[in-house]
Amino acid sequence: MWSEGTIGVPASVAGKPTAVHYWVKHYKNPSKYGINNGRISKVMLKIDEEIVCNYDRG
Repeated sequence: MWSEGTIGVPASVAGKPTAVHYWVKHYKNPSKYGINNGRISKVMLKIDEEIVCNYDRG
């Protein structure tokens, strides 16, 4: 299952308010494909259209 959304990072953490857009592929239960055998197998984070994190099963 894929989830998508936006996380707001407050100014006190990032110096200015920042929006982080995310896409996550996750499973209902832990999986051998997940990060550390967990539920998340893929994740991408973008700030201002720039990819700041991308994990794709290793």
